Amino acid sequence: MEKPATWDFDENNALFGALESSEEPAAAEPSGDFLNDYLMYTDLLKIVPHPCLNPRREQWLLKVAAQSRPAPVLTVGDGSGSDDDEDLEDDDEEEDEGETVLQGLKDDMITIRGWRLDQGTLAAMTWSLKVATGLTKLTFWKASLSASDIALLTEAVVASQVKHVAIEWNPVSAEDTESKSGVKDELFTGLLRPEASLESLWLRGNDISAGGATAIAKALRGNKLLVDLNLASNCAGDAGAAAFVDTLFLNRSLRRLGLAGNGISNMAFDGPLNKSVVPEHLLEVLKAQTGVATTEGNAAAGGKKGGKKGKAKAGKVEASGPGDVPQPEQDGESGVWTLDANKVFQEIDLSAQKSETECCLGEAAVRLSHDTTLHWLALSRNGYTEEQKETLLATVHESCPFLKIAL
Repeated sequence: MEKPATWDFDENNALFGALESSEEPAAAEPSGDFLNDYLMYTDLLKIVPHPCLNPRREQWLLKVAAQSRPAPVLTVGDGSGSDDDEDLEDDDEEEDEGETVLQGLKDDMITIRGWRLDQGTLAAMTWSLKVATGLTKLTFWKASLSASDIALLTEAVVASQVKHVAIEWNPVSAEDTESKSGVKDELFTGLLRPEASLESLWLRGNDISAGGATAIAKALRGNKLLVDLNLASNCAGDAGAAAFVDTLFLNRSLRRLGLAGNGISNMAFDGPLNKSVVPEHLLEVLKAQTGVATTEGNAAAGGKKGGKKGKAKAGKVEASGPGDVPQPEQDGESGVWTLDANKVFQEIDLSAQKSETECCLGEAAVRLSHDTTLHWLALSRNGYTEEQKETLLATVHESCPFLKIAL
């Protein structure tokens, strides 16, 4: 009996590269079942199915076990095998490339740990993702994805029903983005396009700079679905954190933000996150986003001439749908623009900050505690002494007794 073909990264790339076209085969008839469609595409492309995406691989697993080495594993299931709860202290440590236990192939989740994806596999995956029904979560952990790989996955995710994406410990070099200005900063912003269905996005350990974090924060401004964003173990710094403070004026869906291990100091936060006075540098953006069109001779001007005091008129009705940002209003006497406070955002993780400046974030904690809607604030591993912890807790709970703080 002829020995079945085995997957090889370089050989699959060569097979895919030899095709006359890299477009989706015209003969494809996808069913909506991700694994079945993926195997159909590999047959049409004449490439070998990736070991992590081949449900008929028991013999391969037994061979790996006999060689006494761990086998990277794909899990498609209910999330019980997720690494989302790993402690940050272990995040930078090298982990085994995978496990020898196959946790079962189902339809709602794909997790690939420690494997590279050849171009044929990636193409077959993205075509299958676009029409897959019931597949809701994708996790790529140390998968060595390139900038072009992420771009392909982004288009597929945006067109799919996937709600949870994690691309973690997958730093992309500037050389990989062909040194084009701004390309690396914009690498993950496509996942936040309004037409995407994402509710959570985890991008830990991707070497995201202050510019990249700022780009992600700006992409969130028009998003109405994302609830959970985790950027732990990146390089956002004060500038990136400050960009998210601005975004909370312009977003009403995000509830949780993870910025642990980003080199953030007190300087990133100048007050509570639910303040209502609109900063001048955000006013025009907010007006454009909410459709405000003030009338000529507005209330502020009228006030100076002895006219009636009141609110400037807006051209549209108040926000009514989930994630909608309410319209700002201008006080007729002072001319100050205000906005209803953000009552959606509830949790922020500022643990494990490492900065050359004093970075205990004590001042930031006191400022954030005045935020009446913030429910949870993580500040662990920031160098507090026991005395500092007691003082900080007493100060914070005096202004916000229901706020839970992790020290």
